[in-house]
Amino acid sequence: MAANAPVTGVAIVGSHELQVAVNEAAAAIPALVLHVETARPEAALTQVGERAESADILLIDVPNDATSGQGPLAELCTRRAGSKVTIVSAAELDLNDARRLHRLGVFDVLPQPVYADDVRATFAAAVRSFQAGRRHTGALAPVIAFTRAKGGMGATTLATHAMLSLAGVGRRGFAGHRVGFLDLDIQFGDAGINLDIPASSGLLDLLNDPARLDAALLKTSMAERPEGVSILPAPCDLLPFEVLDPEVVGRMIDVAREEFDVVVLDLPLAITAWTRAVLERVHELVIVTALSVCGIRRSRRLSELLDQEGISSLRMSFALNRFANTFSERGLVKQSEKALGRGFDYRIANDYPLVAQSQDRGVPVFALKPRSRLARSLHEMADGCVARAREQMTSLEQADAQLQAAE
Repeated sequence: MAANAPVTGVAIVGSHELQVAVNEAAAAIPALVLHVETARPEAALTQVGERAESADILLIDVPNDATSGQGPLAELCTRRAGSKVTIVSAAELDLNDARRLHRLGVFDVLPQPVYADDVRATFAAAVRSFQAGRRHTGALAPVIAFTRAKGGMGATTLATHAMLSLAGVGRRGFAGHRVGFLDLDIQFGDAGINLDIPASSGLLDLLNDPARLDAALLKTSMAERPEGVSILPAPCDLLPFEVLDPEVVGRMIDVAREEFDVVVLDLPLAITAWTRAVLERVHELVIVTALSVCGIRRSRRLSELLDQEGISSLRMSFALNRFANTFSERGLVKQSEKALGRGFDYRIANDYPLVAQSQDRGVPVFALKPRSRLARSLHEMADGCVARAREQMTSLEQADAQLQAAE
């Protein structure tokens, strides 16, 4: 089946509010062809016919006692596991209910009362997930990480906008990827704040029960943006870096690679006990800097330090942020590249008022001024990052194949 073929959906709903929200969502998503049926939650599972069973996306409104992990709902989810997307709605769903449902293979849950924006965002993410599944080859996702050698370089802004760009935000004719974002700056991470996401205990939930770390637990610990991206924000409390165990953080990234098409990381301004465990899983490390003597010198020192670590899977690039592209700045760029010992891979346009407005409102640049020079340069950076990361993955796979052949 073609990746751009229509996505079929069935919604079996009980409440009028949910029915209205579902119809509004379907009207807003051209790729989705949705059939809506009504049934009381107590009878919904008995009304699942061949059309609902075989639909690409199924939303079903069930009573709370159906979410126990056993019975007809569990059997339905098992039958639809794999390529089909299932969404469950029920009244008074709590975190444990959501985790049980995710372990059954449920894509997302909608607690009632529902909000139209949540329903629309869930269906949009479900459509993207199903379309990505049509294209998916079974390979693990590339990992792109952003860091800086000096504070105030704008690394988090670039990381969050790379995530949104790869998800298709502000891009016509671009289906978008399923992107998972992990804010590993556990002390001063601002990704959630910049995107107007409330602080949560998601990361702490993973740390408190690392033995249960799987795709279901990771997804329930992440926040969903309306654009369809999944974000694990930094915790609200200031934590020592030592709370992250190298094995746990490595496992977290491995699980994310299995769950998403692309994984984006925001790293702290520190070398920690788990830094190597992270970098061994990164395919493209973007070091963000600006045209300052201190920023350039520290960026070179950081790159030399990482080179000495000898991590074969790591490919580094440099992003010059706040580039005004004036005659005088172009001269400074040449001097900076000479001091850096290499050229800049990405040049991000300077538009401080637009970035400040984006951060203050929790709205991406792409939504405020989608045709600005800043938006275009951010899209170019995102595309370059994922292309370079995939090239690195291919090179590593070929090297492994040669080594196995030699043995």
